[in-house]
Amino acid sequence: MFRYLVAHAPTFRLDRCGWSPRQHVILVAEEKNALRVQSATPAAYHAGIRCGMSVAAARARCPSIETELLDATSESDDLQALTAQLLRVSPNIAPLPPDSVVAEISRGAESRTGQERALVERIRIRMGQLGHRAHVVIADDPVTALTLARWKRRSDVIPKGQHAEAMAPLPIDALELPAHDHTLLNSLGIQTVHDLTAIPPAAISGRFSSRVVAAHAWARGHTSTPTLRPWAENELPSLSQDLPAPV
Repeated sequence: MFRYLVAHAPTFRLDRCGWSPRQHVILVAEEKNALRVQSATPAAYHAGIRCGMSVAAARARCPSIETELLDATSESDDLQALTAQLLRVSPNIAPLPPDSVVAEISRGAESRTGQERALVERIRIRMGQLGHRAHVVIADDPVTALTLARWKRRSDVIPKGQHAEAMAPLPIDALELPAHDHTLLNSLGIQTVHDLTAIPPAAISGRFSSRVVAAHAWARGHTSTPTLRPWAENELPSLSQDLPAPV
């Protein structure tokens, strides 16, 4: 059985440029014929800045805002270097752009919760030494670990088989559904992942889009476990997954 460790550094994209979380700074890139916000420091976020907002709109909310132009190549190189830090815990690692990394930490043998918690703390401290505040989560699949790291904003170890219980308290936004699906679910009073999973699968299929059906199954614990290839220097990391025969 696989277990995955994900380290999510929410301020990585501006940390790497030398900005402090206490500064009002946004990362911007050309998008939809305008410079738009790709990431923001916590201070800028608290000032009302959001991803996707134009620079003009951001300046209207925070006139003193500083801007950093996205250098995609340099950012990718830095994320690769951050990923390599996980070699201390596993040879099977990969970046999760734009601000997270994943490692396969067990294969086959049963792992102990105490050992996993020590591992989480070890990686969290290492990320801090590199200047990145990270939320580190271990779970049965990398998508669950990443989602919990992003939305719970704390480090944690999810016991084996308890994916659904861990996801239940999260807001429905955590499923990252298309806007029309999100609006439909909200109109039905579905605000949390628990609200969605409380609906029987038979009532979901045929009444909602395929994205909602897939999200419903995943939130109920029907996850997939990809296989990470061993890390090789100067080689693009890849991820593979065995699919059922009909697929």
